[in-house]
Amino acid sequence: MIRSTIPQEPLALWASRFSVFALALILLTFLLHRLGILGTPVALTATTVAYLCAAFGILFGIVAGISIWVRGRLGAGRTAVGLLGGGLLWGGLVAAFPTYSGLPPINDVSWRSPKSVPSAPNPWRGRASAPRVCSKPPTPTCAR
Repeated sequence: MIRSTIPQEPLALWASRFSVFALALILLTFLLHRLGILGTPVALTATTVAYLCAAFGILFGIVAGISIWVRGRLGAGRTAVGLLGGGLLWGGLVAAFPTYSGLPPINDVSWRSPKSVPSAPNPWRGRASAPRVCSKPPTPTCAR
């Protein structure tokens, strides 16, 4: 095997790693949240981490691209993966923003325990969002 004497750009490697990790994290978070395995507060935190990783992938990709252009190093493919992966994730968010910007904010995410005081029904989700509170002993249709 013939090895090149031209050095590899280290930031190109990190750009692709951050972007691929961000794409995998966002897909896994979406899947686990839809299946009900992952709660909403944890899913929001994981999504934030994924977008931060994608931003780092784009940033490192830009710096690596400049370094490759100026110094003539190897790693253009990994730089392209980093830029395209992070750009794909952020591009999806920017494309979906006009659709979801008119919706109300997520305000039914609770960090309290389930035994806390029941709240009023959320008008955006209908009557099913409020827990039933009964004065008689608990039954299958009426829980305390």
